Amino acid sequence: MGKRYKILIIEDDLLIAEMLKEMLLELNYSVVGICKNYQEAIAGLQNIKKIDLVFIDINISSKKTGIDIGYLLKDEYHLPFIYLTSYSDPITIKEAVNSLPQSYLLKPFSKSDLFSAVELVKVNNKRSMINSIVVKDGGNNVKIMANDILYIKSDKNYLEIVTKEKRVVTRCSLESIIEELNDQTIARVHRSYAVNVNSIQTLSQLELIVNDTMIPLSRKYKDEIYAAFKKGS
Repeated sequence: MGKRYKILIIEDDLLIAEMLKEMLLELNYSVVGICKNYQEAIAGLQNIKKIDLVFIDINISSKKTGIDIGYLLKDEYHLPFIYLTSYSDPITIKEAVNSLPQSYLLKPFSKSDLFSAVELVKVNNKRSMINSIVVKDGGNNVKIMANDILYIKSDKNYLEIVTKEKRVVTRCSLESIIEELNDQTIARVHRSYAVNVNSIQTLSQLELIVNDTMIPLSRKYKDEIYAAFKKGS
């Protein structure tokens, strides 16, 4: 069984939020939190380690609307989201569509409606966002595509991710980054390094070169890296 899809709910009606949570759990998704306004949503986004999808009530009772949260998710967190709404009027829909949601669910909705909406998001994200990761670089959220990565260096609790265009420093473990990327081209070569096997320039018994940078090669990973290097040659 694969990992359970992690979903955050932003809904100010507690009854609807709990009903949505129960439906999602029955469908074997994971609910990582429920927020009732913009401020709680910000806290959840900052503190919850992994979120795959967000449900947002458009008409939450705060100065900032659900659509404001939608723009935040699109522009800063790069997370897919689905709007929940009782409104189907053209003005509301037109305003919401500019924030690029993955879908809409009109209240009341059924469990089958919910399942279809989530599974469609999963399929679309596999097509358009596969092999990417969003990491924190200082105060910014940065989206990195796996095929742009040259190598990743671990230094205690920090990682330096070197891409074709930039270097990003983030607080994370090498194991978790490799697992989240889930890309066959990103391979561990040393306890402190992972590389994009398609970016290897030269390879020897004890080291390899990526982007003119010498990187140590551990005996533990040598056979796997040699096989990947030959396959890509």
